[in-house]
Amino acid sequence: MTMLITKFHRLIQSKLLWGAFLVVVIFSFVIWGTAMPTKQERNAGAPGLLDGKPVPQEQFQRAYFSTYLTVVMALGRQISTTPEIDAQLREAAWQRIVALRAANEMGITASDDEVISAIQHHEGFSYEGQFHPQIYKAFVQNFLAQQGYGERMFEEHVREEIILQKTRNILGHASLVTPLEVQRAFRTVTDRFIAEYVVLEPALVESSVKVTEDDARAYFEKNPKLFTIPEQVRVDYVRLAATPFIPNVTVTDDDVQGYYDEHLLDYVDTNATTTADTETNLLDTLTRYRPIEDVKQDITNLLLEQKAMEAAEDAAMNFVVALTPDRDGAAPDFDVAASNASLVVNSLAPFSTTDELPSLQNEAAFKHAAFELGEGPETYFSNPVRGSNEVYVIALRQRLDSRAPEFSEVKETVTTIARKQALHDALLAKAEQIRDEAEKALAEKISFSETLAFYKLKPVKTEEFSATTGLADTNAPDREILTSVLTLNQGEISKPTPIETGILLTYLAERKSSDTVSLDSIRPQLIQTIRNQSARLNFEAWENYLLKKANFVNQRPAPNQDLDDEDYDGANEVEDAG
Repeated sequence: MTMLITKFHRLIQSKLLWGAFLVVVIFSFVIWGTAMPTKQERNAGAPGLLDGKPVPQEQFQRAYFSTYLTVVMALGRQISTTPEIDAQLREAAWQRIVALRAANEMGITASDDEVISAIQHHEGFSYEGQFHPQIYKAFVQNFLAQQGYGERMFEEHVREEIILQKTRNILGHASLVTPLEVQRAFRTVTDRFIAEYVVLEPALVESSVKVTEDDARAYFEKNPKLFTIPEQVRVDYVRLAATPFIPNVTVTDDDVQGYYDEHLLDYVDTNATTTADTETNLLDTLTRYRPIEDVKQDITNLLLEQKAMEAAEDAAMNFVVALTPDRDGAAPDFDVAASNASLVVNSLAPFSTTDELPSLQNEAAFKHAAFELGEGPETYFSNPVRGSNEVYVIALRQRLDSRAPEFSEVKETVTTIARKQALHDALLAKAEQIRDEAEKALAEKISFSETLAFYKLKPVKTEEFSATTGLADTNAPDREILTSVLTLNQGEISKPTPIETGILLTYLAERKSSDTVSLDSIRPQLIQTIRNQSARLNFEAWENYLLKKANFVNQRPAPNQDLDDEDYDGANEVEDAG
């Protein structure tokens, strides 16, 4: 970063640069009425329209990342962006934009003190119950910086989160909670259950399922979106590894000391012995940290790698500058510029946003940058894209529109997915049949297990459990079983529930009310929980209403957002075939 700033200072001191800048400014004013893009051109480049006006790409990207960051902060870990998650993040980003706009119109704000307090009280930045500045700095440097965001932008994210929470609270206070809702919630939380369950597996119907070519073709024609080959791009790129820059960078003792001071928690001496007198807050007990002399070489190596990475980014930025047309529109070709910089140009076969690029680091950022490229002389190449220890600059060579393939192109994939769907349908029908027969048998005092025995199936009986304790059997599909029994009366059978390994049927053998918890003792908590849930649902409905009111037009929908998770692998095969 220091190298970038130094280059910037050298640039602004250049008389030639300022002379060129003056020409550009004068030229812009002279042709002001003729060089501005038309409304249609501006709208076409925007990710979406609200009230007929384009939303800048930068605004949408900030909203998208803030939405992603909200999820990461809640989970305490990063998440992989699958097509389904990407579609949800995009939808939530648009909801965020309109909600913040409405909150601003209502005059809802968040002060600097509120922002500071929110950061200091976030458990992710705390150690032993206290805010730890070093943890926060590590988050800024090690996570935000890799995403291209800084501390100031994070503070604005927090400010927006506070504003949105205030808006949710307004809706929450307006939510009414009925006695019936409280009673139902009380039973859900406190009742105890004993259930019998069975998982029907595909092998039960596999021999009866046949899928012909005509069946596959009919499935293909019925589900064209499932097999649509999404938009793809073909790109070239150069790779600048950090390792060759290591001999050109240095690390001083001050650098090592500064890093050590800011990352003390990384150097706790877990083998140090303490007494009652020294058993205090970890931050105040410096003798429990490994001495800097013991870790100096490790820190030096780490800083060398970091500085080498910064040098690689500087070199990548120099390459980007070389690709930028001058005021006469002259610029070297990507291959020529790479040759001049002694860089190797790599080519990739056409890929979509859902394809894997195993040869690249940080492929999510690489794909995002690739699909943002345009076809003009100033937009066909990317800014540096950072990996873990190398940097990329990407050049768009071809953009392939989404298309519907011929059946012959995807016949094998279609047949596989069609058979999978046929198995699922047959298994679901068998589960419905068994459930209907079991219900009739129960009316005749024939047990659930006796009905299953006719199909050579044996149910599993659970130990007593509740919504708060969960099932003791860790191999059981506990979440699905619990969800099934919450709405059942004793002696009833759940509807067939698809799970990863088949179809679940659950029989509620016993349902008992709690004899240790009274409704009055937890009524306030239940009411608040119900109100919070209602506020969340109402807030989401309000956001969707705002989008509809603003005549929202999504000009860049997520690719393949209609695909289900179970079809995702098959769809990837289709893309490979295309």
